[in-house]
Amino acid sequence: MTSPKIVHVGLESPQWRIGGLNRYLSELVRAQDVLGTTSSVIWIDDGTEEGAVPSGLSWPKRVRVFARQIRQSPADVIDVHFPAHAAYALATGAFRRRPFIVHFQGPWALESAVAGSSRVSVALKSLVEGYVLRRAERVVTLSSAFRAVAVERYGVAPHLVDVIAPGVSPADAVDRVTLRSRLGCDELITFVIVRRLTPRMGIDRFVEFFAREGRTNETLVIIGDGDQRAELEDLARQRGVADRVRFLGRVDDETLRDWYEAADVSIVPTVAHEGFGLVVLESLAHGTPVVVTDVDGLRDAARVSDAVRVVSAIEPTWRAAIDAVLENPDLRTTARGDARGQSWTRVAERHARLYDEVAHGDAPRGVVVLDHTAKRSGGELALARVMSALDDRRWRAHVVLGENGPLTSELDRRGLSYEVVPMDPATQALSRDQLGRRRARAVGTTLSYAWHIRRITRRRQPVIVHTNSMKAHVYGTMASVFAPWRVVLHARDLWAPPYVGARTARFLRLLATWGPDDVIANSRVTGRSTSVNAAVIPSPVEDVFFDLEDPTTTTTVRFGIIGRLAPWKGQDLVIEAANLLRNEPGWTLRIVGGALFGEDAYADELTRQVDRLGLSGRVSFAGAVDDVSSEMRDLDAVILASRSPEPFGNVIAEAMAAGRVVIVPNEGGVMEFVGTDDTEPNGVVFAATDAASLAAAMRFVLHDASRRVRMGDAARATAEQFRSREVASVLERLYDDLG
Repeated sequence: MTSPKIVHVGLESPQWRIGGLNRYLSELVRAQDVLGTTSSVIWIDDGTEEGAVPSGLSWPKRVRVFARQIRQSPADVIDVHFPAHAAYALATGAFRRRPFIVHFQGPWALESAVAGSSRVSVALKSLVEGYVLRRAERVVTLSSAFRAVAVERYGVAPHLVDVIAPGVSPADAVDRVTLRSRLGCDELITFVIVRRLTPRMGIDRFVEFFAREGRTNETLVIIGDGDQRAELEDLARQRGVADRVRFLGRVDDETLRDWYEAADVSIVPTVAHEGFGLVVLESLAHGTPVVVTDVDGLRDAARVSDAVRVVSAIEPTWRAAIDAVLENPDLRTTARGDARGQSWTRVAERHARLYDEVAHGDAPRGVVVLDHTAKRSGGELALARVMSALDDRRWRAHVVLGENGPLTSELDRRGLSYEVVPMDPATQALSRDQLGRRRARAVGTTLSYAWHIRRITRRRQPVIVHTNSMKAHVYGTMASVFAPWRVVLHARDLWAPPYVGARTARFLRLLATWGPDDVIANSRVTGRSTSVNAAVIPSPVEDVFFDLEDPTTTTTVRFGIIGRLAPWKGQDLVIEAANLLRNEPGWTLRIVGGALFGEDAYADELTRQVDRLGLSGRVSFAGAVDDVSSEMRDLDAVILASRSPEPFGNVIAEAMAAGRVVIVPNEGGVMEFVGTDDTEPNGVVFAATDAASLAAAMRFVLHDASRRVRMGDAARATAEQFRSREVASVLERLYDDLG
């Protein structure tokens, strides 16, 4: 298959003006040349090479020159890096029906607003950007933050946005002692800022900090040019630090590399609209730790390396972050090592795949996932796992949440697209048993919210709408009446007393009967409770659990129960069973989880129960944890003690994947994959809600290490079906059948 020829439509050449966008395009083209991609560039440059557009032209003349060169280009795919240089060409037919992508590296209009442009100017720039972005076959952003801007501000379909972080060229280590002596900073702690000198870069705020809290053995070097330079120089003089703040202006590449290498800390103090922060990667490549603000794409850049520290842009704690970096000299090695994983070759390869897809008309299809809550509960974490495991060449998910909360950090970590559309607080607070009741205010706000969701979903252009929670089933079904998309209802809870009231269960079953095009359940037990023929797709387990080493055989068996602290989860039952084993040697119990839904009184009662029974020496509480696998690593056996049947039992599936012994009640979804009838039993079953039976099950595994090993091996084999990619492939087939 012949690779398509590419023409890049840029802003300016880096030789004409320094800047992140210009450096990015230059490095990308260089990497594509090495990879063998045929590409050319059209940008502002006063040179004589092909694609150069003279800098002195008026705006009307400039866009006509860009349009002429685009029309004459033999390229198969057009890659637009600055929409304003392509809008006229697109409107006048210069693209000649060729497919094109847009690199959305920053909202030109919003950046202009921060710089003080007039409302008319900002509005016109927004119109130009939107016109080009919405017509592109695909849009590339450098970070998830700017993907959100493209989707929510400019109406780009989220499944057509590719987040591709920039790369960085590796840098060889140099003799820093000699280099710093040559640069005149050998006896000074040196901070470097490499930025365009404009207000949104926040350099003035860092100069203020430096004047206020900087030490006499510290110096600040500012590299770059821009409209704010004179103002910043005046500020340094007014604050009495002009002798310790150096403005170098534009520098050549060699000088820039020298200062990156010589610096002790690189500072990125942006206050608004940061696409990624290429300067972060460049600093890391030279072994220089970085302190950044938590603005937009800088949050993505910070995840690249532990050598990046993040401070709040609103109230930055520069001193604490800088001192933490200076106190850890090993961060220089960490920085350089982490940067090696961010090569431009990787970026060029990802673009080559994208160009091929665009040239051949291939595009993923979109799924909008609705969930009313942003809490890190089982159903929401299962959602994040399976959606991030989808083959992104076929299906891509965009999550719409009814509130802000901890789940958004999980979605960010996994690179999932999402937005928050706040629900009415009173409706958000309705309990499950209130869903089916006719409450005038709740009905009105739900209808209003459903209409709002319908309008947003239409703009997101999905093929599938996937509802993931009970409340989402309600408003998602309402929003989808006579809509062009197909609806999948995902039942993760049992629709029966005592989990929900009888009235709510009947309401949900009625909804499932006439609303969705298909119903998914996480187990056969859950499926039966919906009273429809539901497809059973289990919840996924992350690979990190499969990667855990087998528990170390010791004289002490470490039991654990993992889950949110709630009466129906049965932590009190486990403590009661543990009390029955108080005279048995060689065991401990770890209770992992926190009170999520206002169940703090229950959590307090558990602590009192342990103290009252005199078990504090053997029973411990871990509290809420983000990394369940780290707790699982220190357990030999995991208990499920729910007083009501569990729809699936996520934590048991995770424990089995980790090769731990599982002890479960004889009801609920877990009975579909845990049993003792096999030649090699993969778990132990006890009579639900019976503390004596649970104690007997714990005793069964307590004194036989070889039995625990055999059970753990059998559990791992069973859990293979729960790998995230396996579950995602089943879901993809269901989507394919509907779409």
